[in-house]
Amino acid sequence: MTKGLVALVTNATHFVGVASAKALAAEGARVVCHDLSFSEPAAGAAFSVAHPGVAITAQCDPDAALADVETRLGPLDVLVSNDFFLPFAHRLMKRKSTICEQGWRHCLSRPIALLPPQQSR
Repeated sequence: MTKGLVALVTNATHFVGVASAKALAAEGARVVCHDLSFSEPAAGAAFSVAHPGVAITAQCDPDAALADVETRLGPLDVLVSNDFFLPFAHRLMKRKSTICEQGWRHCLSRPIALLPPQQSR
């Protein structure tokens, strides 16, 4: 189901971040992990070594991180928003109006995996 999709996992070193990244990669998704700790080069390098098969982004600003992912891998298909304040989900949803408001509010109440419909590429 996720083969070839582009996925971003936020707050990757916490909660379900690593498990989500591994599961998506195992299913064939192209995965980029984000974590604020990756702004320290040693932390990003250690994560990359510990978790081969996933890329990282060290961009702290959500818009910059999304742009980094899309520049490297193409349009984002899957967002695992593993954050309490969901900055990535809010920025992404400004660009994708495919989820109804009730469903979106439900998603905001917990860490989520968001799979928007395929966009024409």
